[in-house]
Amino acid sequence: MISNEGTHLGAEAARRLAETGLYEFEPGLTEAEFTRIEREYGFEFADDHRAFLAACLPVNVPPAEGQTWSRPWPEWRGGDLDSVRRQLDWSVEGVVLDVEHSFWARLSPPWFPVGPRSSGAVVVQSCGVQEVIPRPRSLPDSPSSVRDAWLLASGTMWAQEIVADRPAWRHIPSGVVFRAVPGGTFRMGLSDAELDAVRAIERADAADDNLEAFFAGAVRARPVREVWVEPFLIARHPLTVAQARHWLPEYEDSFADSDSNTARFEDGLDDLLEALPFRLPSEAEWEHAARAGTTTLTFRGDDRPDEDQVLDDFADEERIAAAENAFGLAAMGSANEICADVWIPHFTAAPVDARPRTGDGPRVVRGGGGDLSPWQGCDEWLLLLSATRSEFEMFTAVRPVAPVPTSQEHAEHGGNR
Repeated sequence: MISNEGTHLGAEAARRLAETGLYEFEPGLTEAEFTRIEREYGFEFADDHRAFLAACLPVNVPPAEGQTWSRPWPEWRGGDLDSVRRQLDWSVEGVVLDVEHSFWARLSPPWFPVGPRSSGAVVVQSCGVQEVIPRPRSLPDSPSSVRDAWLLASGTMWAQEIVADRPAWRHIPSGVVFRAVPGGTFRMGLSDAELDAVRAIERADAADDNLEAFFAGAVRARPVREVWVEPFLIARHPLTVAQARHWLPEYEDSFADSDSNTARFEDGLDDLLEALPFRLPSEAEWEHAARAGTTTLTFRGDDRPDEDQVLDDFADEERIAAAENAFGLAAMGSANEICADVWIPHFTAAPVDARPRTGDGPRVVRGGGGDLSPWQGCDEWLLLLSATRSEFEMFTAVRPVAPVPTSQEHAEHGGNR
C-alpha cells in the first residue's frame, strides 16, 4: 500500500520532470510490472519512487548529435537484467566507500543506523532525515566489501563463516577471526602427570639443561583445581601488526619483520586495550582454550615441543590451519600473551570459575616460546606448555576475547576461507 505522502511526492516529481521537456515518457508501470521487478531484483520500491514510476516511466533515447548517451534511467520495462543490476549496485558501492572512509561518522551531525526496512534495506538517520541503503541481492554471494558495508550499516558486527573447514566468527570492522570455545569444566594448572612427563623428557636427555629451576617453580601453576568456564569467543591467533593498526593506525613494531607477524606491545599496550572493543582473556579462559580438552603438556601430547611448532607469522593460511588445536586456535604459547589476571605466584584460593583475579601489580602472561626464537638451547620449549605462566615484564602479544554474539548481532555467511 502506497502512503498518501508517498503518492503526493511521487506524482509531484513526475509532473515537474515532465515540465522540463527534456525527457520522453511511456505509460507508468503496472502493479504486475512492479511485482515482477521487485521479485527479479530482490528489493521493494519506496512509496514515493513507486508513485513516480506509476505516474510515468522515463525512457532513454538516443542522444542528439554531439551529445553523449549516458542512459540515465534504469530500463525497468524490457531492459537488460545485468545492466539494471549494475545500476542498482551503484548505491551499495557508494555505501562501501562511505563505510571504508568513515564518511557517516565524520558528518556534522553524524548519521547512524536506525534499523532495517521490511525489504531488507537499512535505514540510516541524522536529525530526523532518513536514507535507505538497499540490501545486496544475495548476501553470501555479494563481494565481501559490499556485504560488509551493508552489515555494518545495519549494525551487524559479526559474520559467521567457515575458516579452514571450521566454524568461525569474523569481526567485520577489523577482520579479526575468532573461534567459539565451548564452556565446561577442566583441570587447570600443572598436574602431577605433567610433571612426570617433564621428568621423562629429562631422563631421556631431551632437555637442554638441568630442570631443577623448573620443578622448583612449579608451585606457580599449582595447586591444580577444576574450573568452570562459560562459552566465549577468542581470536584464532594473536593480533598481527596489520590488525593492531585497525585500532592504532600509527602503530610500529620493532620486533616484527612484516605486517603479518604477531604484534608485540610495550608502551602502546594501554592505548590498544583502551581502543579495543574486546577484553583480555582470564587465565582460566586462556588455559582452557590452549588445552582444548587435553590434559597433556601441550595439546599435541606429552612429547617435548619442537621449535618448529612456534608460529609467529600468519600470512600462510595452510600453516595456520596445520597448527590449530581442537578448538581451531593457532600459536597458543608461541608469544607472551597477556591475561586479565593480576600476577599471583600460585593458585591457592583461586576462583573455581573463569573470573580473573584482580588487584594491584603486573598482569599474568602465558606462553612465550616464540619470543626467544631462535632458541639458544635454554629449554625454551617449556614456554610452550599449556600450564606455563609468568609475570608480565617487557612486552606482550594480545589475543582478545568477546562474548558469543546473539542472533541479532551477526549474519551467517556460507563461504570457506
